[in-house]
Amino acid sequence: MKRLSTSAKIKFLQNYIKEWHKEWHKKHPENIVGFTIARKKTGEIERRNYSIVFHVREKQDNSQLSVNAQIPPHFKIEFPDGKKRVIKTDVVMTGDFELQYGIASQVDSRFSNLYGSAGLFVTDNEGRVFMITNYHVVAEDMIRNGDYYYRRPDDQRQSNVRIRTNSTTHLDGRFEEGIISHEVDVAFVELPVRPNGSMNALPGGNRVRGKVTARPYPPAFKDKPLIVYSFHNKNGRNGFIADNSAVFYTKNPHIYFEDLIRITPKITQSGDSGGLVLTPRFAVLGLVVGGDDQSSFAIPFYKIEDFKQLFLI
Repeated sequence: MKRLSTSAKIKFLQNYIKEWHKEWHKKHPENIVGFTIARKKTGEIERRNYSIVFHVREKQDNSQLSVNAQIPPHFKIEFPDGKKRVIKTDVVMTGDFELQYGIASQVDSRFSNLYGSAGLFVTDNEGRVFMITNYHVVAEDMIRNGDYYYRRPDDQRQSNVRIRTNSTTHLDGRFEEGIISHEVDVAFVELPVRPNGSMNALPGGNRVRGKVTARPYPPAFKDKPLIVYSFHNKNGRNGFIADNSAVFYTKNPHIYFEDLIRITPKITQSGDSGGLVLTPRFAVLGLVVGGDDQSSFAIPFYKIEDFKQLFLI
């Protein structure tokens, strides 16, 4: 059997998390919020070996927990090369995972009392123009009612979403389609305009230049730089990919996400959901979806493309 590379081991462990995280989360759903793969830490010292990291709202001593609620110190896992390896666990206190809608941001929907950021302008195969943001930004009321998918009825032709382009101008559009699931959190707002050069323009005379084509994003993306453009980061803010395939749970027991991009340091806040995440060469990586006490998180762009065929303007 061919020797497994470090990247292949990490990818296998990420898939292992996706297979088992629901069972682990059931151990203590009030406290466990997420799972990642990272090097084991002892105090401030980072070890060579990778571990399965449990992200929690607060650290608790095992003596305070029932046996069923305790996080195991390790897992014995058989890898694709046939070898059984002991993979230690780690526990990191990162607080709640929060969807980052907020007040006085750029996207205002009739279906939501909260707001978020406009992420990207695209067209479909009919040439219609859409703005992309998060479903939880546009459809907060629907989520509260247990509606996790929406498609505009044929008889609904009125505008119901407003995109504020600056303090004095705005675009009105209609919520066409959207979904929130463990795969993706996206909403498409159709705009009654034609594509133009101002769409997807960035500060400094730059503009969006294509997209990252890898799918899924590989472990080699870890530590790569990125830029976030959002309501609170209008001129862009730099960060790094801390994890290419994180699993995190929201406060809504029906909503969790797999394959999130975890971004460090935390560079987003309430109102930044739906913001655009780019590489340093301005290729699209994803859309901001939330954050905890230490990190920001984004939905990978390929997940959005899997939901709906689209073309960058």
